[in-house]
Amino acid sequence: MTFTLSDQLLCFGCSVLCGIGLGVLYELFRFIRLFADSGRISVFICDLLFMIISALVTVLFSICYSKGATRYYTVLGELAGLLAVRFTLGRLCIGFLVPLSLKVKQKISKIAVNMVKLAKKLLQVITNILYNNIRKKGPVSSDGAVYEHTE
Repeated sequence: MTFTLSDQLLCFGCSVLCGIGLGVLYELFRFIRLFADSGRISVFICDLLFMIISALVTVLFSICYSKGATRYYTVLGELAGLLAVRFTLGRLCIGFLVPLSLKVKQKISKIAVNMVKLAKKLLQVITNILYNNIRKKGPVSSDGAVYEHTE
């Protein structure tokens, strides 16, 4: 199985494009980790998923373009594409995403606080309604019969 120089260059160029795709995928996982903010667990899960996906992509790429043989220049091409995205697009995105994530987290926390306040008010209203119904009709037994209320 011989490869000509043009086959090898085509394979290297396609592996760089594949690495760029993996770099964009890494930036998406980085975006998810930024919003998840659950510490080491989210970092571990995102990194594990990225490693599995990138290994699968590398194997499938090698099957398609290198006739099943993993060559060093394909792996180096993927790494070059990944690092190119990481140090260009990644730097630009992180400068934009960190302030955005902080604002979104603040908005979400305000919404959560307001939802808790609303839930407390609704529970108070429901409690008052139930209390007034019991005062008017009397307590209800387990079989649904209403006890007479005497004052």
